[in-house]
Amino acid sequence: QDLIDKTDAVFGQVSYRLLQDRLTLTAEARRQWDERAAITRTANPVTRQSGKFRSFTPRVTAEYKVTDENLVYASAAKGVKAGGFNPTSVGQGIGLPPLALLPNEQTFGDESNWTYEIGSKNTFFDGRLLFNASLFYIDWKQMQVRSIPAHANASNPQAPTVIFHNLGNARSKGFEIESAYALTDELNLNFSMAVQDPK
Repeated sequence: QDLIDKTDAVFGQVSYRLLQDRLTLTAEARRQWDERAAITRTANPVTRQSGKFRSFTPRVTAEYKVTDENLVYASAAKGVKAGGFNPTSVGQGIGLPPLALLPNEQTFGDESNWTYEIGSKNTFFDGRLLFNASLFYIDWKQMQVRSIPAHANASNPQAPTVIFHNLGNARSKGFEIESAYALTDELNLNFSMAVQDPK
């Protein structure tokens, strides 16, 4: 399969400071246009698939300096992975004919997610101690996953040609901690921890 991709995008950002520059509000946005085409040469005749995918991905952030060494923040951002095309047929291995994909397997749609995060970034003891912590929640829609075609010959060890499809929705939540302490000018102690609960 030959893939042809063309992407155009525009991006903008604006920030505004309040409360004697301690509070910063930022808004960002990206508009993207993807043109994709796929040429399947294992099919007879050769087939060509093409389509256009559009996405809009905003992000808003608020940061507040409690002191010059302590900052708290919150953000919300949308991410998009454009859809695309699987071959109309795939090879199954030596000695087996090409496998024609079902119509609903020949294309897959956009995957998107919203990520929400709150956290704090800090230094203490004249900068000797760094301590950052954050809580996050990620909400996926139409997640893209790889799988074997429905009609693949599972008994053939050379057959695991994989395709993409949209599985459905998923979410993940958790927290992360990052810390570093300069015991001496030559010796640093580092610690980090991440806990996630995906479903």
